Amino acid sequence: MKTYRDADGCEFVVYEYNSILGIWHVTDKLSGETLVGDRQKVDRFIADKGLTEFNG
Repeated sequence: MKTYRDADGCEFVVYEYNSILGIWHVTDKLSGETLVGDRQKVDRFIADKGLTEFNG
């Protein structure tokens, strides 16, 4: 599980939900909304939002 932040400081948690099926989740910590997809979809979301890894 990794935490990412956008330019406004909003945090997103990224983790592999099911390794057998290759399902990943990206959860917005503020709203609780979750994007579900494969690793490529998650990587595109991270890139499109300009998220950077946060270790805080």
